[in-house]
Amino acid sequence: MMRPFSIALGLVLASTISAASDDEETEPGDVRTLTDQDQRAPYLEALDESSRFQEATGRDDAARLPLCSMIRLPIGSVGASDAPDRVVVETLHFKYDEGVTIRSRIDAESREVVSVEKLRAYPTPLAPEELEEAMKLAREESDAVQGLFEEARDDGPKVTHLVPVISDPDNPRFGSRIVLLQLRLRPEPGADEPPGRGLTVEVNLTDRMVSNPL
Repeated sequence: MMRPFSIALGLVLASTISAASDDEETEPGDVRTLTDQDQRAPYLEALDESSRFQEATGRDDAARLPLCSMIRLPIGSVGASDAPDRVVVETLHFKYDEGVTIRSRIDAESREVVSVEKLRAYPTPLAPEELEEAMKLAREESDAVQGLFEEARDDGPKVTHLVPVISDPDNPRFGSRIVLLQLRLRPEPGADEPPGRGLTVEVNLTDRMVSNPL
């Protein structure tokens, strides 16, 4: 469904702790993003077996709960001073039916789940499947977006995205999963001119609505 484009006041953009990826060399105390499925598996298993996590998620296997990020970080980097050498793995899930982020921390060595929190209006990056869904929905619901893809070369338009968080609890979109997709035609190979025309649309993944292009 299409609706007019609007950006609410009291909006913050999702961001994450600066972290190295799996394939970068890191020191033991560095913050590192875990994207490899084999590296993620034991921590996801720990969450599956955690009564804290199951209680927070409602123990509903059908709930829409994408894993948005998993990072390995020294506990000192999150403000704890009682065990500065301790390393935890932090996961962020977004729970669509409640519009909240579930932040879990797991001891990297023992695999014990040490905390599970529900956070409202918390900056949370998109899971890959959420970005894929946002792109699909935009192309299905917006003739302008589909037209830009048809006009683009085989490699398609350049796509970037932002994940705004509506922080005003009185806003009707508070708790919704919002994505701003910015699409722009690429210049011809070897050309010096800036990228061609583009557009921005807002995709509400919670309500499955797409804005008119900006």
